[in-house]
Amino acid sequence: MRPSVTPGVVAPRRIGGDTGSGVNGTQPASKQLRAYAHPSTGRALATTGLDIALYLVGAGAALGDHPGVGLLGSAIMTVAMVRLFILGHDACHQSLTAFRRLNGIIGRVAFLPTLTPFATWEFGHNVMHHGFTNLRGRDRVWVPMDVRDYRSAVSLRRLQERTYRTLPGVGVYYLVELWWKQLWLGTLLSWRGCQSKRVWWDMMLTIAWLGLWLGAVASAGSRGGHPHNDFLAGLRSHRSSLGTGRWGS
Repeated sequence: MRPSVTPGVVAPRRIGGDTGSGVNGTQPASKQLRAYAHPSTGRALATTGLDIALYLVGAGAALGDHPGVGLLGSAIMTVAMVRLFILGHDACHQSLTAFRRLNGIIGRVAFLPTLTPFATWEFGHNVMHHGFTNLRGRDRVWVPMDVRDYRSAVSLRRLQERTYRTLPGVGVYYLVELWWKQLWLGTLLSWRGCQSKRVWWDMMLTIAWLGLWLGAVASAGSRGGHPHNDFLAGLRSHRSSLGTGRWGS
């Protein structure tokens, strides 16, 4: 007897004749997609090394004395930070290499330039976002105001919501609502976050990296004779590049 199929819906195909445990005797989609997943440790290490090198080259140029070279360096850094963030995302999903511990190491290193603590991202993205996708109150990737909330909100809050719905506002939304309120402030204020040693170690690692970067910016500025200007330029470079990360990918 053939399984019933709703008109217009393609039935999941069987794999290897195994009835599995999915709908109508088929394997679940997760098992079907597993055939397309081939983590490559060598490729992951090579790509991570290349992107780290690209980031360092860009940072060196951004901290230089020539404004044009500094602007080019900031652009190179931004590209490298986006690429590293993608690698960190895949490592957090355990799909970058076949080794969990190696994925953790690569993910933590790759997340440093965007100041993203690995453990807090892992919980917010893997557990809350993918576990409760689009469920209000659980998944906080994108939580737009409904009509009732918008009409009852004060003018400043309405302006904030309208800003979030613009193209540049997406980056602002990520920085404020996800990066700051969820990855940092929300974790610090949560009892569960405060009890997790992994969370604290990853947050301290990220803060240490920020201190190292600010020290490099200050040092480069003092050598160039304009410490204040170069310090602010370095801060702007990192702040603007942070907005390129995405929680919901």
